[in-house]
Amino acid sequence: MTQIGTAARVALSRAFRATRQGVCGAVLLCVGLVACLGGGALAQGSPSLFDARRDGVLPPGAIRPPEDVAGDAAADTPGVGDVVVTPELSFGPASETPEIPEVPAQEAATPPADDAATDIPSAAPADAEGVIADMPADAAQDSARAEAPAPQGAPGTRTPTKRPLPRPQVAPDQVDPDPAAKAPAAKPPRPEGCADPAKSRDADVARNAAQIDGAGLCLQETGIREHGRNWRFTRIGTAAPGGPTILLLDDSDDATFDLSLEAATRGTTLIAVETGEARAFDGQDPARNFGATPRATANCTGMAPAPSPLFAQALADLIPQGPILAFAAPDPDLSAARTTDRRRGTLAPGGAADPHSLVLTADLTAQAADLPDLVAALSAQGLNAVHQRLDPPGGCTLLDHAVLTKLGRPLILHAGPSARAQMLDAVVMALRSLK
Repeated sequence: MTQIGTAARVALSRAFRATRQGVCGAVLLCVGLVACLGGGALAQGSPSLFDARRDGVLPPGAIRPPEDVAGDAAADTPGVGDVVVTPELSFGPASETPEIPEVPAQEAATPPADDAATDIPSAAPADAEGVIADMPADAAQDSARAEAPAPQGAPGTRTPTKRPLPRPQVAPDQVDPDPAAKAPAAKPPRPEGCADPAKSRDADVARNAAQIDGAGLCLQETGIREHGRNWRFTRIGTAAPGGPTILLLDDSDDATFDLSLEAATRGTTLIAVETGEARAFDGQDPARNFGATPRATANCTGMAPAPSPLFAQALADLIPQGPILAFAAPDPDLSAARTTDRRRGTLAPGGAADPHSLVLTADLTAQAADLPDLVAALSAQGLNAVHQRLDPPGGCTLLDHAVLTKLGRPLILHAGPSARAQMLDAVVMALRSLK
C-alpha cells in the first residue's frame, strides 16, 4: 500500500505541473487526487497530502505540491468533495512512470514577418470536409496526420504545417516610355527620279551629300555642249518648291554654295553652274554668257562666241517661275545713296551703313507695278535697294536676260562674303511678306 500511496503522490506532482498545459494535465490531476485519497486510506491512516499541507508541516516522505512559474501553489486543485472520474487502477507492482515531456507555456502570438513561413496549428478552422480553408490540399493532409491520436503510452506531439510563402513581388524592369525618342531619326526616302548626291561629280554636292539626303532634297544634274564647252548644271530643291531661286554662277565660292544650300532646306531652289571649282570655264565667265539671239548679244562684251542659246535655255528649263536671286561683289559705281535718270536708290531707315551693300533689280520701265511694294518690303528688312531701267537690247548678264525674256524678277545681292548669309535671309523674308 505504501507503494501505491507513493505512486499517487508522484502522479499528483506531475499532474500539478501539467495542469495549465491542457486536458491531459487535468485528467492526471484527478487520477492523482483519487489515488492519494484512496491510497492514504489504505495506508492505515497515513496523513494525506492535504492534511500535511493543512498542518503546515510535511510528514517524512511527503511530496511538496508543484508551484507555478511565479512560485505560487496551483490554485485550481480539486477539493476533497469534488467528483472525479478515475480510470481503472492496477494494484500490482508499480511500473515505471513514463516521462511526460514538458510543454513550454504559450507566448503571446507575434505576427510573422513578411518573408517568413507561417506555422498553421492543427486546430485551425476547417471547412465541411475537414480541410483548412486557406491551406493547400497536401498541407491539409499533413495536418490531418498530425492530429491522429498517438498510440497509448506515447507522448502526444503536434507537427506544425508550413504555409507556402507567397511568391516575392519583383519590380518589373523600367521600360522606356518612348523608345523612338532616343532612336536616331530615320533618313527620309530619296524622291523618285533624283540622283544620289554622294555620287555627284560636283565637289560641292558630294561634300554636302549627307545634308541633301537628310533634308529630303532632290538632286538633278544635266548638261549641254555648246561652242566646244561641256556645261554642267546642278539643281537642288524640294519636289514642289515654294520660294525663290538662287542661281550660283561662281563655282569657286564654296561658302556661298553652303549658305545657299542651307536656304534650300527652307524652301528655296538652288541652281549652280559646275565649272570645276573655278570662276571661268574654258575662258568663259558664266555670269556673262546670257543671250539667245545675235540681237540680244549685240552689245555684249566678254562673251565669245555669241550668242549661247543652249546655255540660256538649259538654265530657263531649271528655273521655276518666281524671283531669281544671284550674288555679286559690291560695285563702287552702284550706290543706294544716288539717283540718276536710269537708276533710283533707296536707303533703308536704320539699314546697312554702306550704301554699296544693296539689292539691285531692273525693269523695262521706270516704274513697274510691283516695284513700290518690293522696295518697301526690302526696306522693312533693313536692306538698301536700287532699281534700274533697262533699254533693249541690253547686255549679256543675268539681269538683262531675265528682264528681256521675262524669266522672272531678278534680284542681285551686292554684298561681301561675310554679309551674304544675313542679306539672303532678309531678302527671303521680304519676299515671303509679299505673298
